[in-house]
Amino acid sequence: MKSTGEKVIFKERDTCIITTISHNGRLFAAPKGGIEKLKPLQEQEGPNSSSFNDLEIMSSRELALQMTLYDFELFNCVFEGEFVFSVFKKNHFPGKIVGNLDCFLARFNEVQHWVISEICLTPLLSKRVHILR
Repeated sequence: MKSTGEKVIFKERDTCIITTISHNGRLFAAPKGGIEKLKPLQEQEGPNSSSFNDLEIMSSRELALQMTLYDFELFNCVFEGEFVFSVFKKNHFPGKIVGNLDCFLARFNEVQHWVISEICLTPLLSKRVHILR
Protein backbone atom coordinates (compact mmCIF):
# COMPACT_ATOMS: atom_id res chain seq x y z
CA MET A 1 0.00 0.00 0.00
CA LYS A 2 1.34 3.38 -1.00
CA SER A 3 1.16 6.39 1.30
CA THR A 4 -1.63 7.77 -0.91
CA GLY A 5 -3.79 4.76 -0.09
CA GLU A 6 -3.29 3.16 -3.51
CA LYS A 7 -3.21 -0.61 -3.24
CA VAL A 8 -1.00 -2.77 -5.44
CA ILE A 9 -1.91 -6.44 -5.52
CA PHE A 10 0.94 -8.80 -6.33
CA LYS A 11 0.53 -12.02 -8.25
CA GLU A 12 1.70 -15.41 -7.00
CA ARG A 13 4.47 -15.56 -9.58
CA ASP A 14 5.92 -12.14 -8.67
CA THR A 15 9.46 -12.23 -7.34
CA CYS A 16 11.50 -9.70 -5.40
CA ILE A 17 8.38 -7.87 -4.25
CA ILE A 18 10.20 -5.85 -1.62
CA THR A 19 12.11 -3.96 -4.31
CA THR A 20 8.90 -2.70 -5.94
CA ILE A 21 7.58 -1.01 -2.81
CA SER A 22 7.71 2.79 -2.86
CA HIS A 23 9.69 4.76 -0.26
CA ASN A 24 6.71 5.32 2.04
CA GLY A 25 4.93 2.14 0.93
CA ARG A 26 4.32 -0.82 3.20
CA LEU A 27 3.77 -4.51 2.52
CA PHE A 28 0.61 -6.00 4.02
CA ALA A 29 -0.60 -9.58 3.83
CA ALA A 30 -4.39 -9.72 3.72
CA PRO A 31 -7.05 -12.10 2.42
CA LYS A 32 -8.79 -11.02 -0.77
CA GLY A 33 -11.87 -9.89 1.13
CA GLY A 34 -9.87 -7.75 3.56
CA ILE A 35 -7.96 -5.65 1.06
CA GLU A 36 -10.50 -2.82 0.97
CA LYS A 37 -10.30 -2.43 4.78
CA LEU A 38 -6.57 -1.61 4.69
CA LYS A 39 -5.65 2.00 5.38
CA PRO A 40 -2.25 3.75 5.23
CA LEU A 41 -0.35 3.90 8.52
CA GLN A 42 0.37 7.22 10.23
CA GLU A 43 4.10 6.76 9.66
CA GLN A 44 3.54 6.54 5.89
CA GLU A 45 2.59 10.22 5.77
CA GLY A 46 6.23 11.08 6.40
CA PRO A 47 7.96 12.89 9.24
CA ASN A 48 6.35 15.97 10.76
CA SER A 49 9.28 17.12 12.89
CA SER A 50 13.03 17.11 12.63
CA SER A 51 15.21 14.71 14.58
CA PHE A 52 17.91 17.39 14.90
CA ASN A 53 18.05 17.08 18.69
CA ASP A 54 18.74 13.36 18.39
CA LEU A 55 21.41 13.98 15.76
CA GLU A 56 23.21 16.52 17.96
CA ILE A 57 24.00 13.75 20.44
CA MET A 58 25.92 11.74 17.81
CA SER A 59 29.06 12.95 16.13
CA SER A 60 28.82 13.36 12.38
CA ARG A 61 31.80 11.02 12.02
CA GLU A 62 30.07 8.21 13.95
CA LEU A 63 26.85 8.68 11.99
CA ALA A 64 28.75 8.59 8.69
CA LEU A 65 30.68 5.49 9.78
CA GLN A 66 27.53 3.56 10.73
CA MET A 67 25.72 4.53 7.54
CA THR A 68 28.76 3.59 5.44
CA LEU A 69 29.08 0.19 7.11
CA TYR A 70 25.43 -0.58 6.41
CA ASP A 71 25.64 0.65 2.81
CA PHE A 72 28.83 -1.33 2.23
CA GLU A 73 27.07 -4.53 3.35
CA LEU A 74 24.29 -3.86 0.84
CA PHE A 75 26.83 -3.08 -1.89
CA ASN A 76 28.69 -6.33 -1.23
CA CYS A 77 25.47 -8.25 -1.91
CA VAL A 78 25.20 -6.84 -5.44
CA PHE A 79 26.52 -9.21 -8.11
CA GLU A 80 28.37 -7.82 -11.13
CA GLY A 81 25.79 -9.39 -13.42
CA GLU A 82 23.03 -7.33 -11.85
CA PHE A 83 24.59 -4.18 -13.31
CA VAL A 84 24.62 -5.78 -16.76
CA PHE A 85 21.03 -7.01 -16.41
CA SER A 86 19.94 -3.56 -15.23
CA VAL A 87 21.69 -1.70 -18.06
CA PHE A 88 20.43 -4.00 -20.82
CA LYS A 89 16.92 -4.17 -19.36
CA LYS A 90 15.40 -7.08 -17.56
CA ASN A 91 13.30 -8.18 -20.52
CA HIS A 92 16.47 -9.21 -22.43
CA PHE A 93 17.33 -11.55 -19.57
CA PRO A 94 14.13 -13.31 -18.51
CA GLY A 95 14.27 -14.90 -15.09
CA LYS A 96 17.18 -12.76 -13.90
CA ILE A 97 16.53 -10.83 -10.71
CA VAL A 98 18.33 -7.61 -9.81
CA GLY A 99 16.91 -7.48 -6.30
CA ASN A 100 20.19 -6.69 -4.55
CA LEU A 101 20.85 -3.76 -6.86
CA ASP A 102 17.27 -2.57 -6.41
CA CYS A 103 17.67 -2.73 -2.61
CA PHE A 104 20.93 -0.78 -2.80
CA LEU A 105 19.34 1.91 -4.96
CA ALA A 106 16.28 2.04 -2.69
CA ARG A 107 18.61 2.62 0.28
CA PHE A 108 20.27 5.49 -1.59
CA ASN A 109 16.86 7.04 -2.27
CA GLU A 110 15.83 6.52 1.36
CA VAL A 111 18.92 8.30 2.70
CA GLN A 112 18.48 11.12 0.18
CA HIS A 113 14.86 11.58 1.26
CA TRP A 114 15.86 11.52 4.94
CA VAL A 115 18.55 14.19 4.48
CA ILE A 116 16.23 16.49 2.56
CA SER A 117 13.49 15.98 5.16
CA GLU A 118 15.83 16.80 8.03
CA ILE A 119 16.96 20.01 6.37
CA CYS A 120 13.44 21.13 5.44
CA LEU A 121 11.88 20.24 8.80
CA THR A 122 14.44 22.18 10.82
CA PRO A 123 12.80 25.55 11.55
CA LEU A 124 15.87 27.69 12.32
CA LEU A 125 18.32 28.66 9.59
CA SER A 126 21.29 28.38 11.95
CA LYS A 127 20.36 24.76 12.75
CA ARG A 128 19.96 23.99 9.04
CA VAL A 129 23.49 25.25 8.45
CA HIS A 130 24.69 23.11 11.37
CA ILE A 131 23.09 20.02 9.80
CA LEU A 132 24.86 20.66 6.50
CA ARG A 133 28.24 20.88 8.24
